[in-house]
Amino acid sequence: MAQDTHVSLANEIVDLLSQTEVCLNLCRDEESVREVLPQLQELAKLAADIKERQDKLPDLTPEEDREIASLIRTYLTLQRAIDEHVDRIIAEQLLSPELAAILCISPDITPSSAPTTN
Repeated sequence: MAQDTHVSLANEIVDLLSQTEVCLNLCRDEESVREVLPQLQELAKLAADIKERQDKLPDLTPEEDREIASLIRTYLTLQRAIDEHVDRIIAEQLLSPELAAILCISPDITPSSAPTTN
């Protein structure tokens, strides 16, 4: 197994966000929400694992910082898409307690009380 670097973990985060976006895009009714829960739970475990490995790394080097900066546009695009899916899921009242727990969202949130993202 290759040794973790800030760049390798940043790429894992981008991949994790991409997989999360795909899962949330599939959430169109109560059944589809239930069907993606196992995959989203695995992605949440992966996110925790990445965070744990990231915490063990030394400070970023200037070169790593530049490489990671090249991923920012992709990261932001994925994060916006995820936010839009979450907003839709809340608006369509598809936010189950299980999905809320995975996404770390209050399960009693309503579209009018949902935080706005810009």
